[in-house]
Amino acid sequence: MRLMVFSIGALLFSFTLLAQEKRELPRNKENQTVPLSAREELGTFQLDPAYTIELAAAEPEVVDPVCFCFDAAGDLYVVEMRGYPNAGVGTGTPNLAGRIRRLQDTDHDGYFEKSSIVLDGLRFPCGIAPYRDGFLVGDAPDLFFVSRDGKEKRVLYTGFGNSNIQQMINGLQLHYDGWVYGCNGGNDSPVKSVEKPDAPIVQLRGMHFRFKPDVPGSLEPCSGGGQYGLAVTPSGQWLTCTNSQHLRHIVLPHHYLKRNPDLSVPSVVLDIPDHGAAARVFRISPFEAWRLERTTRRAGGSDAKRFPTTELVPGGYFTSATGLAWHDNQVFVCDPANNLVHRDVLKVQGSTFQAQRHDKDCEFLASTDTWFRPVFLANGPDGSLYLADFYREIIETPLSLPDDIKAKWNLNSRERGRIWRIKPKQTTIVKQKRLDQLGEQELIQELGSSISWRRETAFRLLLEKDVKHNVSELKQLTSHPLPHARILSLSLLSLCNHLDDGNLESALKSTSLDEYAVRMAALQFCESRRSLSEPLKQQLMYIAEDQHPQVRFQLALSLGSLPLDHQERLQLAYQLLKRRDRDTWFDTALLSSLQGLEWQLLRSVMANEKISNAFLERLAQLVGKKVPLLELQSDQSLKRYLQKDWSDSQLAVLKGIGSSYLRTLPDITSRLNSLIHQAKISSNTRQMAISLLGYTNWKEAKPLLQELLSSTSSLDDQRNALQAISRFDEREVTVLLLTLWPTWSPTIRREAQEVLLGRTIFIEYLLERAEKKEFAWLQLDQSRREQLLRSRNANIRQRAEKLQTSAQVTSRQQILIRYAPSLQMTANVERGKALFAKHCSTCHQIQGQGHVVGPDLLGALGNKTPEALLIDMLDPNREVDPRYVNYLVITKTGRTVTGVMSSESASSITLKRAEGVEETILRSDLEEVQGTGKSLMPENFEEQVSVQDTADIIGYLLSLRSRK
Repeated sequence: MRLMVFSIGALLFSFTLLAQEKRELPRNKENQTVPLSAREELGTFQLDPAYTIELAAAEPEVVDPVCFCFDAAGDLYVVEMRGYPNAGVGTGTPNLAGRIRRLQDTDHDGYFEKSSIVLDGLRFPCGIAPYRDGFLVGDAPDLFFVSRDGKEKRVLYTGFGNSNIQQMINGLQLHYDGWVYGCNGGNDSPVKSVEKPDAPIVQLRGMHFRFKPDVPGSLEPCSGGGQYGLAVTPSGQWLTCTNSQHLRHIVLPHHYLKRNPDLSVPSVVLDIPDHGAAARVFRISPFEAWRLERTTRRAGGSDAKRFPTTELVPGGYFTSATGLAWHDNQVFVCDPANNLVHRDVLKVQGSTFQAQRHDKDCEFLASTDTWFRPVFLANGPDGSLYLADFYREIIETPLSLPDDIKAKWNLNSRERGRIWRIKPKQTTIVKQKRLDQLGEQELIQELGSSISWRRETAFRLLLEKDVKHNVSELKQLTSHPLPHARILSLSLLSLCNHLDDGNLESALKSTSLDEYAVRMAALQFCESRRSLSEPLKQQLMYIAEDQHPQVRFQLALSLGSLPLDHQERLQLAYQLLKRRDRDTWFDTALLSSLQGLEWQLLRSVMANEKISNAFLERLAQLVGKKVPLLELQSDQSLKRYLQKDWSDSQLAVLKGIGSSYLRTLPDITSRLNSLIHQAKISSNTRQMAISLLGYTNWKEAKPLLQELLSSTSSLDDQRNALQAISRFDEREVTVLLLTLWPTWSPTIRREAQEVLLGRTIFIEYLLERAEKKEFAWLQLDQSRREQLLRSRNANIRQRAEKLQTSAQVTSRQQILIRYAPSLQMTANVERGKALFAKHCSTCHQIQGQGHVVGPDLLGALGNKTPEALLIDMLDPNREVDPRYVNYLVITKTGRTVTGVMSSESASSITLKRAEGVEETILRSDLEEVQGTGKSLMPENFEEQVSVQDTADIIGYLLSLRSRK
């Protein structure tokens, strides 16, 4: 039975226990924790009893390790981020203390005792991958190649973001498609090629990237959504994480989506854990001294009795998920803030996965040592899982710590670091030949190794050799009983142009569920063929009925890249659409493959009741973008389809095709009016009918929109009417909105501001009313006022500046001083809950209430002092996570849209704003995209809450810890 660890849900910590733990921790005179030796730290681990952990390297041989890799000889190359934390940023003038260190186990006892410096003088390196006779290294803003001896350094690309030291280029790894993939950390990165200066600059904007090291200027964006960590499943699907999202599946690859730039894609990534993104974790370590410091402040205050003992315990949720790895058909994720490694297993769920916790009421690995900081995991040459321990007292970025804590505690390196080896107890590790000493035929046999590192390294070495003399041996391996051997051999044959149709046909016929990854890979290899044989085409029809959903999903993705004619593609599309178990990811994949065939497919399926309305609308949207209006108007099948009483499917087609076609229909507004006022209309039909008003004539639609926007209408009707009215550009829109403004709730006012600031003609009338004192300037959210103050239109900017000055807005520091007494007040938790629901739930979700727009609060609360929460509320722009920066987007029609960039794909971007409202905009419709550098959270929160209100909200947020 596993050793018991703390279960927050079953047993709450007591203050007495905390005090006991505090006494047991070794401390110095300043009451700060004292580091343990590696031998002492080993005794603090609680690990799955089926595994064992042992030391592979430690200081002084290695210091501050953040990632590592092995070369073909089995030597360990460690990236040391010795300059961390540098005030939390990677900018400025660093001390250039970063290093790449080579570690060797010369006596083969399992400990890497020989250490040498390969390269020093680096900024803040945090990515490395072996390639040819050296390594690819990420050291923002640069990505460079360095030889194994460190004598040659060649910068390949530059421009990677480094504004946050925890979110820089990382996760470099070679995939079986021949590309090296990497994580950009969520930054806005204008990357340029150094070796090919005339190559276009690549804007990553939070996306991941891939490149071919031997092809200058080949770097391109790829779908992402991660911060520090990138892993790939055996079936070739990418996983990543952020601090508070511990496992994300990158479902839709960018290179497929960019084929169809008119396709709107709301998201490319999915949080897959069934236990939550910022999941509960089972920490066994006491809380660090600086965390206890804030507890001391509370306990010493005059109102200490109002705190239940459990509120004094922070943590217990993912707040620093990082460095994930796929090992032994499981996913492992580090959380250094909680001193543990978490383990999930993946279950196929449609086109994606569901991640399930493997360990019940405990973690795979946890330590009682608060200096244990696991940050990176990777597979090793012996089949073990290796772990980088960034051993230090405080790992949090200084940007998230109060100034007095930063002044009191040492945040810098203490010249320590460890590498740990984790392996099953029952496994006997047999010494094997070094791969760098094997010939081509021996390397081919290693593709079938049971050890992932050996087969992946053999694949890399063979790819670098450009296999020519042993093609027959590779082809024999395509029938190997192990799926991974088949995939790698097929890949090498494809990349070296020796793959034939017979190999592919055999791979596609591997019908076992266990071999689904082979079929997925074979579909991708078919994409690079100039043509496909008839037997292969026939096999694709069988694949359309494959029993594994992810194989069908891959066919939907590959369909648009396969060498097929239009009729063959349509036939496969029909076959795939017959499935009733399709999900939205599958539909997006299929739509991305239909470029040029949308109109033909729509005419064939629009009367098919088995096709979902959502798919019909998206398909019709593509038709509306691509097919000339005259052709749509003259099409008899479309006319006959729309002559009937409108059902949801017909409304979906109408909405998808858009305004140009709708405005040519007779009595469109009256037909919608009649539909909206039907007594038994469904809520979905009503919503679609209201949204279609935005595609009609303004004068005809105005009376109905005014009715729907009245305070007597439902909240949904008002929202839908605002969405419809945003499509008009008449000045009267602003007149109507400002007339109704006094009658609206805060929720509707927030959405109305999106419309009011969406067009120049609206803004000018709004400013005119504000200058005449007919509209209060401060009724606009601070983020909206900031938008006007930064307008590229000089007239708007100057008028906004005058209004801002006359409003005499108090400085942030003065406001913080004025609200400081809230930290000493007795909080009414229930009242704070109600205030949170009123003012904060538009962007934050807690206990199932509210909207997920801003950061996950439950995940962040464990690291927040009352002072930090006060700053977050009243000075939200002091520290803005790049993932939650407010963006301002201007479309080619002159419309302005704002929000955080929740997703970005090859063809579109998705902005999310308050109330969880999302809007996806095609890249082809973009005029300008600006990151404001500001938080979506309004800066004028003090205008909505009193000092006591603030105390109550903070009290409520802190109370959530004990409840969990």
